[in-house]
Amino acid sequence: MLEGWKLYHNPNIVQNSEEVMDDGLNHYKDVEGNSNRDLWKSCAINFCKASHLNIYEKAAVASLCGNLEGILPLCTNWEDYLWA
Repeated sequence: MLEGWKLYHNPNIVQNSEEVMDDGLNHYKDVEGNSNRDLWKSCAINFCKASHLNIYEKAAVASLCGNLEGILPLCTNWEDYLWA
């Protein structure tokens, strides 16, 4: 749940022919992020809207998915509101 926020990036997809390696060897780089981020974000927002869950867990997930409504119940001063 906490790793789903990462944007997907596949550096092995070549955008133009100048980036192709000339030596013929396979130089694959690691794929980063979550390829199903849109599904994760939808589930995370629904998680934050559930009323029976712990408010601290909801705030942690809300900070990763950008759901302000899940963070605001824990804000106690103006600095908390500013961070949120």
